[in-house]
Amino acid sequence: MDKDLFEVTKLTAAMNALPEQITLTSNLKLFKAKPIKTTGVKIRLVNQRLELVPNTPRKGDPVPASKRDSKTVILEATHLPLSDVLLPDDIQNLGTFGTEGKFVQMVTVINECIGDMKDQLVLTREHLRIGALSGVVMDADGTTIIADLYELFKIIKKPVYKMTADAIDDGRAIHNIMKKGLGGTYMRGAIALCTTEFFNAFLAKPDNKKAYIEQSKKRDTMRDLVNEVTIGGVRYIEYNVSVGDYQFIKAGKARAFPLANVYLEAMAPANYNEAVNTLGKAFYAKAEARGMGKGYDIEAQANPFPFCNAPGALIELSY
Repeated sequence: MDKDLFEVTKLTAAMNALPEQITLTSNLKLFKAKPIKTTGVKIRLVNQRLELVPNTPRKGDPVPASKRDSKTVILEATHLPLSDVLLPDDIQNLGTFGTEGKFVQMVTVINECIGDMKDQLVLTREHLRIGALSGVVMDADGTTIIADLYELFKIIKKPVYKMTADAIDDGRAIHNIMKKGLGGTYMRGAIALCTTEFFNAFLAKPDNKKAYIEQSKKRDTMRDLVNEVTIGGVRYIEYNVSVGDYQFIKAGKARAFPLANVYLEAMAPANYNEAVNTLGKAFYAKAEARGMGKGYDIEAQANPFPFCNAPGALIELSY
């Protein structure tokens, strides 16, 4: 029974089935999942747009390549492993009488363990996604660059947009920049994730403050705890996610991006024997018995690579 419970397929399925901590990017449903069979993510630049190159069998037909402005780069998917230990004492004093009771308690403890690790992985993935919304995917320390899509593909990064006193004019300018960067891709709207410093400066303008107050009255503030206001076709959302002293977005800045089908998240397989030549999953979990039967070593991991395939449409805002 214990062996079946800790099989990588069952433990992985259990982890993916657990409720996921809600983050802003997941709530907005921005990133479309693209499972891949390799740890290398092939990204091709075609006419100033980035796209994933699909893995094909060696005997299969190759993917037609564009003859114009084409360049392919292979990047390693991120590898985010976590580990924990499940000891006999973790289950010893929780037991319900009988074999079935022991099984139920083990499932409960295992779910708590992999659930805690899943929460950490979700937060880390959110950090990667926020980086992708700037065109530069950063490591957990906030200084190490995992992938700078502008540098890799020699795409000119848009200069920081300086906000004016007129949010309507700003909205039109932001939309025009984004539409140019998107080419012909349909754009449903625009969002700006704002640090508290930026959001306060934005609301310091009387017209913006008035719009914020009027829109706040129409929202159910008991259920909607997000500070936001939409002006000039841009939805400004206060976003203050941080880990320790590290903020996902630099103080005093805002990160603006279009609502369009331009966000992808490659999911690579885990570095387990069971995952070889299989399509990647969002999360993996595996366990092995410790020596002398003293519990289990449990590992969880994710191997995502999120990116925006139109980095020319991403804008940093400041005052």
